[in-house]
Amino acid sequence: MSLKNKELIEKNQYELTFEVERSVFDAAVEKVYRRQAKNITIPGFRRGKAPRSIIEKMYGKGVFYEDAVNEVLPEAYEAAAKESGLDIVGRPEFDMEPIEDGNITLKAKVYIKPEVKIEGYKGIAAERTVEPVTDEEVNAEIDRIRASTTVPHRTATPQTLILTVMSTASSSTAARAPDTTLCSAPVHSSPDLRSRSSVTRSATSST
Repeated sequence: MSLKNKELIEKNQYELTFEVERSVFDAAVEKVYRRQAKNITIPGFRRGKAPRSIIEKMYGKGVFYEDAVNEVLPEAYEAAAKESGLDIVGRPEFDMEPIEDGNITLKAKVYIKPEVKIEGYKGIAAERTVEPVTDEEVNAEIDRIRASTTVPHRTATPQTLILTVMSTASSSTAARAPDTTLCSAPVHSSPDLRSRSSVTRSATSST
C-alpha cells in the first residue's frame, strides 16, 4: 500500500492515487469467498461446498472483487492520506481503475482546510472615544455602592429588652444557686439519743 500521486484538481481539493499490492488483494478475495460460499448454490455441489474456481466460472472472475476492495480500502486510504501530509476534512470520494493482473489502483478526491489570509489590517487607525465623568456621577455611584453593602440596624424594642434582662437574671441565679441535693443514705439514731427524746416528751406531757 503506497501513495503514487497527489494532485491539486481545484481550490482546496486534491486527488490521491494509491495502490494495493496484488498479494494483499488476493488474500482479501479469498476471505470474501470463504465468507460468502455458504450462501452460494451451484448445481452438483452441496450448499457452501462449491470451489472458488467453479463459482468464478459461473458468475464471472470478478464476482468477489467489489467486496474485496471494500475489505482493503479503509486501511489503504488511511495510509495514503497520512503519507500525503494533507489536512483532510470531510468524507472522500473513491474511484477505482479496472482490476487486472497487477496491483490495484485506487483514487480518492478529498477536501482540505482552506487557507485564510488576511492582509492590510496592520496600521489601521481606530478612533478612541472617552466619555467625561462628572463629580456628581462619581458621588452618586459611591452612594449606590455604600447603600448596597450597608448592614441594616435592628432597633431594640421593650419586649426584646425585657427578654434580655430576664435571660441574664436567670443565668446569674443559676450560677449562684447552692447545691441542694439531699443525701440518699439513711440516718440511724443512736439508743442514747432515742432515750433522751423519750424523757423529754414525758416531761413535757407532765407539765
